[in-house]
Formats: sequence, structure tokens, C-alpha cells
Amino acid sequence: MKLYGNIKSERAEKGQGGNDFLEIEITNDKRQEIALIKIVPGEKIKVTIEIDKDLAELEIGRDSICKCTDPLCAKCLLVNCKDPNCKVHPENKKMEFRKLYKNR
Repeated sequence: MKLYGNIKSERAEKGQGGNDFLEIEITNDKRQEIALIKIVPGEKIKVTIEIDKDLAELEIGRDSICKCTDPLCAKCLLVNCKDPNCKVHPENKKMEFRKLYKNR
């Protein structure tokens, strides 16, 4: 399968510099959109990634992978663990802990 990319900004579709945002659309050879990445600068750069779950699988980068080994770690269960596939802090345990913490 071949992949294609289009880069758009508020000024043009060539991807030249000095833009308020950058949007990268990735399509397959049938021109189906596989992923859309939008980057908006600010005090902290905001990166939004949309994935077509039928056509692609999202693999989290190394900075998002949780390295904690304590399944009861309150910091990870509340905010630190951003790994949706974390085996130590599964999403359902994060949600349970956050609900319990909020209602205490």
C-alpha cells in the first residue's frame, strides 16, 4: 500500500513556514483518510491526532508510555499515566480511582 500526504496551513497547501497552524492529512492509495495531524503553536504546542480505527492503529510514542510499576500509584491513576494501553494502570482503574477521588 502506498501512502500520500497533504500539508495545509492558513496560508497555503505547500507547508511553508510562519503559519498559525499546520495540518497533515495522510491518505492511502484509494484516497481514504487514514490520519489527520493538526499542530497549533502556543505556550505549549497542541497536537491533535485523528486516526481512522478501521484503517490504522495508533501506537503511542515513547514519552507517553508509563514506566511506573505500582498499580496503586495515585499520581499515575489521577494524571501521570497517559498510556491508554497501560497494563499497570488500565483505563477502567483510572476512571474508578478518579471517580472515587472526586467524590471523597
